[in-house]
Amino acid sequence: MGSSLKAFRTTTFQPIGTVNLPTSVDTPAQLTRWGRRGVAYRTSGGKLALAESLLVTQKSQ
Repeated sequence: MGSSLKAFRTTTFQPIGTVNLPTSVDTPAQLTRWGRRGVAYRTSGGKLALAESLLVTQKSQ
């Protein structure tokens, strides 16, 4: 079974989607924003993994 991140609308906290994380890596640990539409995370095995999704977007200012 893989891991996933759930995205929620910030104004209503309603779920808007899910980002599936690669299953070939260990358990995701520390998570941080990466680029305009991605997340980077360290795994329990000390690996670095990257995931991109349109659900992870930067708000226009």
